[in-house]
Amino acid sequence: MGLFDMFRHEAKAVPESPKYEVTTLNETQQSTVIHSLKTATEDFGITSLAELDEYFYQVRDQWLASPESQRGDPFALIMTIGIRAGYTLSQNANLCWRWYKDAHGEEIALYHPQHPGGLREVILFPINAMKKRWYGQTEGCPSEWVNHSMNALYARVWDDPQGKKDDEEILAVLAQRVDVTKPRDQIHFLYFTHQDSATKALEVAGKSGWLPYGQQPHHIGADQEGFNWHVAVHREDTAVNSETVAQNRMFFSKLACDYHGIYDGWEACATD
Repeated sequence: MGLFDMFRHEAKAVPESPKYEVTTLNETQQSTVIHSLKTATEDFGITSLAELDEYFYQVRDQWLASPESQRGDPFALIMTIGIRAGYTLSQNANLCWRWYKDAHGEEIALYHPQHPGGLREVILFPINAMKKRWYGQTEGCPSEWVNHSMNALYARVWDDPQGKKDDEEILAVLAQRVDVTKPRDQIHFLYFTHQDSATKALEVAGKSGWLPYGQQPHHIGADQEGFNWHVAVHREDTAVNSETVAQNRMFFSKLACDYHGIYDGWEACATD
C-alpha cells in the first residue's frame, strides 16, 4: 500500500516541463474542498473518523450490492470521503491543501516541502486513496489510511528506544511505591528555540486538557543548541501506567516535532 498513489485525470505531457508542479489552490479548487467538507458534515452527519468509516462502508456496500448496470458514478462520494479524510490528516500532521500536476494528470493533494517529521516533499492523495479502497484495489477504510499516513510521517519521531526504556524504568519504580491505577499529577517538559513556537505548543496541549505548570512558557537563558524556551504542562485526572505513558510520549514528541522543539520527558507524583 503506497502513500504516493494518485487518481490521475487526463493531462497532456509538456516537453521539458518539471517532473511535477505543486501550486496553491485557486478559488474554484478551494471551493471544492469547502463544499466537500460541508457536505460531509451537514448532509452526511460526519464529525469523526469513526463516523466516516461507517459511512464509507455503508455507501460503498450499497453501491456494490446494486446490479452493475444500475450503479451510478460514485466519484462525488469518493471525493467527499477523500477530502474529509484528508482534512483530518491535514489538521493532525501539518499538511496543506495544494494542487498537484504532472505529465500524467492533476489532482488536489496534501503537501509539505519539508515535514517536521523529517521527510522531504511529502505529497499525499486522499481522493485516490479512497478510490482504491472503494474499488477493492486496496483494503482498509479512511481511518486506516489516516493512521498509516501519520505513522509514516512521524516514524522517526516515535521511534525512540531510549525514551521508551526510560519510561519503563520510571514506571517500574513508580509501581513499587504507589497504585498506578489511580489518577495522579504528572508533568511533561518540552523545549523550543522560539517563544512563538513554545506558546503555540502550549495552546495545543491546552486543547487536550494539559495545564501550564507555573508561568509558561519561560525563557531559560542561553542554550548551546538554541532551545531557550521551556514549556511544562501537567494534569491530575489520569492514571500513569504503561498505556497512558506510551500515549503521552507519542503526543508530546509529535507536539515538539511540529513546532521544531524537543520533548524532555516527564515526572509524576510518587505518593498516594
